[in-house]
Amino acid sequence: MAASPPRAKGPSYAYNLDYAGPDGIIPPQHHVVSVASLATVHERYYQDRASTGGWGVFGGFPAQLQGILFTPILPLPLPERQTQYLTAGPSIAWQVFYIEFLNSFSGGQSDTFRTLPAGRQLTDDWNRYPLHPQPDVQPLRGALGRLLPGYPSAFRAGNELLLHFNAFSDNQPGHFGSGLFAGAGTRVTSRYAVFQNGTEIAHGNPALGIPPVRLSAQPSVLKLVLTADRSSPFFQLSPASTTVWTWRSIRQPRATVPPNWYCGFAFTRGQVKVIRTCAVQPALTLRYRVHRLALDGSAPPGQQVISLTVGRLQLAKAARITGASAKVSYDDGQLWQPARVTAAGGGHFRISFRAPPGVDVTLRISAADAAGGKITETIVRGYGVGL
Repeated sequence: MAASPPRAKGPSYAYNLDYAGPDGIIPPQHHVVSVASLATVHERYYQDRASTGGWGVFGGFPAQLQGILFTPILPLPLPERQTQYLTAGPSIAWQVFYIEFLNSFSGGQSDTFRTLPAGRQLTDDWNRYPLHPQPDVQPLRGALGRLLPGYPSAFRAGNELLLHFNAFSDNQPGHFGSGLFAGAGTRVTSRYAVFQNGTEIAHGNPALGIPPVRLSAQPSVLKLVLTADRSSPFFQLSPASTTVWTWRSIRQPRATVPPNWYCGFAFTRGQVKVIRTCAVQPALTLRYRVHRLALDGSAPPGQQVISLTVGRLQLAKAARITGASAKVSYDDGQLWQPARVTAAGGGHFRISFRAPPGVDVTLRISAADAAGGKITETIVRGYGVGL
């Protein structure tokens, strides 16, 4: 790892280079770096309050990834732009992360492990508002996918339902937020509730994870309600969200996930066995892209445009997205007004409305699919509007 000097002019940059040698005698350690061997990632770090943050990178070839990984955490003034150059190719995986407030190790986002294409220019938006719960994703396949398998965010194993969503995540697929961890000066409150056919069957605080939820064996309609509130002067935008998922669920005893996913582990006679017998649930997902959003989390006043993508968990059975609706509020959800939603096909929508200067936009978005799945999400002060 080599980074630009702290006082260098212009956007910061960093090189993350790794080379695999042949088995046996250690080869010469001199390498010539070519542009064609690197992936160039242009990173934008969005943040509503200036701070000193930190970033780091884990990664390596399969032999390295089976060991213990260490990385330095380098300071980064936020908000900021940075360019990273990383050794690319199908045999090496990287996981990048950053922290919003280095002094308290709070806030920020982490990426999943992924491979990068050599010679390509990529863009990575970190913490781009609005923030909300997002599921885990798995971009790895083959040997790297088996080595670093993904864990579905909602799956059913027999009559047990297992759930995991990452609070305060951004909208880049694979990024997950710092979740319910509260650094110094921040108070986080959260709650989940699970309903089966309208009857509450589980509830609690998801801060330490949601324990398995026992379901009846009959086909049913499940609903998950997840709230998260991050009260702090450090987090002015997207400090709280409530997401409600609804889907139809049936027992699928023969359902399995592919080798780059897992549903748990079992210990038998001192051996660890990976469990892949489970059915991923068809929970819907939302991703937002606020047009003309500045790094401080604000958009210009006047006409507002938000691109909305409605999808579902990876591995879940596909169903046609039937529609979406939107409301906006400028007083943290006391008064609402409808926003115009235009369908663009394939689960893509365009939300538009006019906003006065100097307000924060609270969002309430709903969407549905042809299989009976629904999602409604409220994000308090999702993003700001400039003066």
